[in-house]
Amino acid sequence: MCVISVIVPVYNTENYLRRCLDSLVNQTLADIEIIVVNDSSPDYSQQIIDEYVSNYPKQVKSFIKPNGGLSSTRNFGVTKACGNYISFVDSDDWVDFNLYQIMYAAAIKDNCDIVCCDFIEKYSGFELIRSVIPENNYGNRYIGNVIACNKIYRRQFWQENGFNFFHGIYHEDLELIPRVLLASQKTGYINSSYYYYEKTNSSAITSGNILHIEVFPLICERLVQFNSNHNSEFEVFIADLAYIYIMQNKDSTQSQQFFLLHKKLFRLKVTLKLKRKIMIILLRFNFKLFHKLNQYVGSR
Repeated sequence: MCVISVIVPVYNTENYLRRCLDSLVNQTLADIEIIVVNDSSPDYSQQIIDEYVSNYPKQVKSFIKPNGGLSSTRNFGVTKACGNYISFVDSDDWVDFNLYQIMYAAAIKDNCDIVCCDFIEKYSGFELIRSVIPENNYGNRYIGNVIACNKIYRRQFWQENGFNFFHGIYHEDLELIPRVLLASQKTGYINSSYYYYEKTNSSAITSGNILHIEVFPLICERLVQFNSNHNSEFEVFIADLAYIYIMQNKDSTQSQQFFLLHKKLFRLKVTLKLKRKIMIILLRFNFKLFHKLNQYVGSR
C-alpha cells in the first residue's frame, strides 16, 4: 500500500498536462501513486498519459471513463485509490516537488484527518497568494479554504463519512469541502504555498473563473442540513455564502425569496464586516430599498 494516492482528472488539458504530471512523478516522497482519470477528453491528453504510464509504470495508473464532469471523475478516482491518504490535483495545475513529503510528515506527526497548504493562483501576468490559515481569514477555518486540491485527506476518514463530490453542479468544491473540514477531528495547516492553481485555462474540466450564483441556494441548503449540531463557525461561513448570493443576484424576486427562506442566516452576530452589518440591517428593514441600493452601488 502506498502512502498517498493523487487523483488527477483530465479533460482538454493537453497543453498543461505534462507540467502537471512532471510535478507529480518528481515528488520527493517516492511512495505515491498517481491515478490519472481521462473523462473522455477529445484532445491528445490520452497520448500524453500513455507516455507517462510507459515511463513511470510503478507510479502512474491510467483510467478512461465516459464523460461525466469533474465530480464524477474525482469520485471514480477515489474508488481506485489505495493510499493511506488521498489528494486531488487538477490536470492544468501543478505542485511543488516537496508538497507531499511535507504534508504527509505533518499528517503523521499530528495524526491529522486533513492537512492543508496555502496556494498560488496563476493569472496572465500576475499571481495571487491565498492563505488558508484561519487566523488570516477572520479566524474561520472554512472561509478561504474551500478548494479540494490544496489538501491531503485520510482515505479511511473520507470513506467512512461517505464523501462524494456532488454531480452536475458548478462549484462542487464549495458544496463538499466545508463539510469535509467540519467532519475532521484534526486538521493541520502548512503556512507555505505549494500548490499552483492555473486560472487562465477556460476549456478544462476544472475551469471555474465565473461565479455561478445560481447554485448557491442549493449549496447553502445542503450545508445547513449538514450542520445539524449548529457549529457557530460553520454558520458564519454559510452566512457569508448567503450574503454573496443576495449581493450578486440581480433578480430581486429570487433574492427576496431566498432571504425569506433563510432569514436566520442574515443575523448580525454571524456577519464579518461592518459594511455587511449595515447592509443586513437595511436588508431586514426594507428589502426593496436594499436591492435598489445594491444594484446602484454595483453599477458604479
